[in-house]
Amino acid sequence: MKILVINAGSSSLKFQLIDMDNESVIAKGICEEIGGNSGFKFKVPGREDYKKNVPIPTHADAFKLVLASLVDPEIGVIKSVD
Repeated sequence: MKILVINAGSSSLKFQLIDMDNESVIAKGICEEIGGNSGFKFKVPGREDYKKNVPIPTHADAFKLVLASLVDPEIGVIKSVD
């Protein structure tokens, strides 16, 4: 089973995707400065960190970005969020 943990602050959204079978972190990251000059960081153990500056107007947009990144063909770590 995989669990997505979200920590939403006033201007950020942090996340971790955890594989509960072996209690390991599959991916983690942060959406910073939501509503301003936003930055997105996505980290997967054993890979180079992925970073980009992208407008993230709201926390809902940040959550959509996290889900899209987890299933992205290039940087993602899962095939589907189902």
